[in-house]
Amino acid sequence: MDDIAFIVEKCKDGDMDAFERLFMQFSDKAYRTAFLIIRNEKIAEDAVQEAFIKCFNRIHQLKDPDAFQTWLYRTLVRTCWDLVKKEKKYVPLDEGNIQVSKKVSDVDVFLTRDIIRKSMGKLKPSHRTALVLYYFNGLTTKEMSQVLGCSTAGAKTRLHRARKKLAYLLKNEGVNPYSEELGENYFEEGNINVR
Repeated sequence: MDDIAFIVEKCKDGDMDAFERLFMQFSDKAYRTAFLIIRNEKIAEDAVQEAFIKCFNRIHQLKDPDAFQTWLYRTLVRTCWDLVKKEKKYVPLDEGNIQVSKKVSDVDVFLTRDIIRKSMGKLKPSHRTALVLYYFNGLTTKEMSQVLGCSTAGAKTRLHRARKKLAYLLKNEGVNPYSEELGENYFEEGNINVR
């Protein structure tokens, strides 16, 4: 049993210090994930807090302690989507001079390049989530399927469509979608479906 599984078992026994250790270990990456999905600092903070509260209240339902990270991301992603739905539109970033806290200032290429950031913002949350889980969090498509609550084939399809949509948006902005940051070449000319 690894360290996380041991801590989860202690949480199941009601150890608040153990849950605080889980929070300290996963909160920064969870915040960055929420921020990349929601694109609003305050709402991302709310999503992380809400997700951790849900996890704490349901920790006894987690059958496999080794699956805590996947379980947390599934809860976080659904919480983010619920908060976006409450807004009844995509939550925009201020398109002027962007001021982000130090917590997200080191986030990868999606925030450092203006055109990619804007293009990511145009994606629907489910596509943005697929890209964030795969590229930022480094999840496999199998792990993504567990987070998203779909089959592995469904996760691959969602990732494929997200790549195609992002490639289409980048091409319209004059950016080469074949760059290494975007991963494998799924952007074949004339085969772009942008539903």
